Amino acid sequence: MSRRRGLPVPKMSGTRVNIPGSVEAIWQPLYDYQTVAINASVTATQRFFIDPVGTSGKSQSDTNMELSGQIPKGQRFQITGVQVEYLPSADLATSAISTFTNDVYNFYKGGHLILKIGSKDFITQGNLLKFPPVNRLALETSTALAGTNNVYSVASGREFVIKDLALESNQNFSIELRDIAARTIAARIGVTLNGYLFRNSQ
Repeated sequence: MSRRRGLPVPKMSGTRVNIPGSVEAIWQPLYDYQTVAINASVTATQRFFIDPVGTSGKSQSDTNMELSGQIPKGQRFQITGVQVEYLPSADLATSAISTFTNDVYNFYKGGHLILKIGSKDFITQGNLLKFPPVNRLALETSTALAGTNNVYSVASGREFVIKDLALESNQNFSIELRDIAARTIAARIGVTLNGYLFRNSQ
């Protein structure tokens, strides 16, 4: 072992932060949420996984994308399914049934989803009810006050399964929701790609 300024110089094998040739797999879905304003007259298209954390006001509560529309170098993502959440921005204790429920119903009964990788569309599927979230809020209420109620609606069902489709590092991808129905309440829309993230072991 040689010395430099009186300090021992470590061997090269002791300075590696990764294990050469070893890859680890973790369950780590990719997610992206956006807030959409009231839209009473026209349809809309929303693109997801474009704005990473730190851009356009996005925090990790909104997305876990590190790059715009790409998986970082040295990583690979194996997709297992996709889900779409629609969450109207309304107080559950005061929102009208016709407003909250109709917005949720109109969103899911129409529109379609496109998963684009590179220059090709790999999934084109409608309506959006085929992509229900795997999580939901359970709501039960009891009150003696006349006129007090809670209103909540959500899509439910089995996850839209995707097999044998992987995102390679630095490969552009995005999900588009097209022909989104008109809204009477602003809403938060989330798209989640469930799957396994492969990365170098440490």
